[in-house]
Amino acid sequence: MIKGREFLMNCEFSQFNSGIKRLMIFVSGFLLLIGSAGYIQKTSAQNQPVISTLPEPGLIYLNASNQVVLDVMITDAVDVVSFDFILNWNPAIANRISITPGTFLGSSVWCFLPPENNIPGRVQYVCSKSGLTGVSGSGVLAKITFSGVDYGSTALTFTKAELSNSNYGLIYA
Repeated sequence: MIKGREFLMNCEFSQFNSGIKRLMIFVSGFLLLIGSAGYIQKTSAQNQPVISTLPEPGLIYLNASNQVVLDVMITDAVDVVSFDFILNWNPAIANRISITPGTFLGSSVWCFLPPENNIPGRVQYVCSKSGLTGVSGSGVLAKITFSGVDYGSTALTFTKAELSNSNYGLIYA
């Protein structure tokens, strides 16, 4: 049996604990609401751009001696100042010879291949244009030349495709 003072302490603790729970629920709901509002604003503000390869449908056909030039394309872009993509393929079929910037960002671009590009069958390419004015529309982000290692075809798969706008905002493609 709980007596006097112990009963009061249990009641006060219970009320305190209940108040903390209510506060935590309120704060969690508030943060969820704020996070959702930002997400809704971001997704409804513009159409999502698409990054793809040309020739389509994302396959290249090679033999042991030919070369194929692949265009990495962007469509429906709005206010883009930089891009970062990772493209994968089967290294038993194709070998990357070169990668150069396309014309979409203009002639004054800075591009680099991160050190992780020593992995066969994978390339990461990052480019940024000079100035803060973004580019909108469609065009060629990069040109990649492949040589055949063996007879066959290989799928081309993007495992990362990110763009940034003139406000330094991230755009997923």
